Amino acid sequence: MIGFYKLVDFIATCSEACVVLFIVNCFCKCRRSWIFQGIAGGLMVAWVYALTWATNFGEYKMILIFFFNVIVFWLCYKEKLMKMAIAVMFALIILILAEPLAFLSAELVFGFTETMVDGILMIYWPFYFWVVAVRIFLCILVGHFMKDFSFEPDVRDFMSILLDFVIVQTIQVIYYDQFFAGEMGATSKTMEFLFAAANIGFIVHFLYTKKYQTIKAQKEKDEFIIEQMKMQYAYYQDKQQEEARVRSIYHDLKNHLLLIEGQSGPEGNTQQMLASLKAQISDYENYTRTGNDFLDLILRDKARAAIENQIDFSAVMDFKDGHFIEPLDISSIFGNALDNAIEASMKLPPDRRLVTVRGGRVRDMLSILIENNMAFSAEQTPAPDSGKHGLVGRLEQVSARRTAKADGFLHGFGLANIQRSVEKYSGECVIRQENGRFVLKIILPIPQEV
Repeated sequence: MIGFYKLVDFIATCSEACVVLFIVNCFCKCRRSWIFQGIAGGLMVAWVYALTWATNFGEYKMILIFFFNVIVFWLCYKEKLMKMAIAVMFALIILILAEPLAFLSAELVFGFTETMVDGILMIYWPFYFWVVAVRIFLCILVGHFMKDFSFEPDVRDFMSILLDFVIVQTIQVIYYDQFFAGEMGATSKTMEFLFAAANIGFIVHFLYTKKYQTIKAQKEKDEFIIEQMKMQYAYYQDKQQEEARVRSIYHDLKNHLLLIEGQSGPEGNTQQMLASLKAQISDYENYTRTGNDFLDLILRDKARAAIENQIDFSAVMDFKDGHFIEPLDISSIFGNALDNAIEASMKLPPDRRLVTVRGGRVRDMLSILIENNMAFSAEQTPAPDSGKHGLVGRLEQVSARRTAKADGFLHGFGLANIQRSVEKYSGECVIRQENGRFVLKIILPIPQEV
């Protein structure tokens, strides 16, 4: 009979190894081949089985299993030791949690959970399979909540999680010390509830730590973006002051030139000089006026960059109803969109370099359309799509196709920042990439008070 129990225990031990492998794989993205993973699982089964039947560590067995698994899995995976230790802790907590949950539910099904086998107090054999079923259920829950899991702990996170794990292990030692000594009696259910609560507490603590770290990382990213946009804003404020100064000079200079031209004869260097000066200031007269001073500066700055790179730049905008949009968001939308358009145009032959900006009020909506030619290939051109479904994913895909910069980290924020600014005003952003053209269309509802 004892041989049968050893076989059942071996099957349960294999399920433990599968649980640990599953959870470690959820945590660790840097894995070796399946052979190394199999080695780690096999060594765990051998170690646990040996501790169960060849030693008498009893309630201290899980502590030895923890240290053994951390070392073995660290050697068999390409992952940091600290992260691997947390992964093993979480896996063992799932294994530990399965037992009190199984005990509490099995008593309702079987009526008892232990029996005497050859003079040895053993767990009733159907209970082993009951525990396996609970482990599978917990793994399904873990797999559901750990899709695309990402967690990079620091030392403080590790120490807080380790402290919680030590508390759980202490409760486990007390629990199984009384269990193996047969002293549980009427306190068994209380201890089982306490044991289960301690394990659930560890999981809640871990999820809180992970969530806190995610929020912290997002906050740092947002602060970086905000700082970058503030620098842009300060830059355009300086441009605005320069614009006012140039405007004043322009009006005086134009009058002076007309006066000199009226006093000069038709021949000589004077006429050539005057023609040259008039040509230099003609660009100022021709630049786009949108009804929004801040957007005027952006378009003028981008138009200069386009001309310097032999790009045909055209802008027809009526933005006088866009004053409800904050300057930083105007910079985010137009600055990022035009930078990307100019960058894409520079990869084309001069005769195909074209950037077009159009927009204005359409009933109660503000419409913005930015188009540019781009390198065309069947591989780069997705099927046309309409609507807003999957918009963020499409933005990221198009951004990935268009990005060839070394500073991919900064460039990756471009379309995402546009999307964030548009959503701030309850707008919609649609992109198309077809027939060698990239089209960005933005619709923003105009508030009633505007």
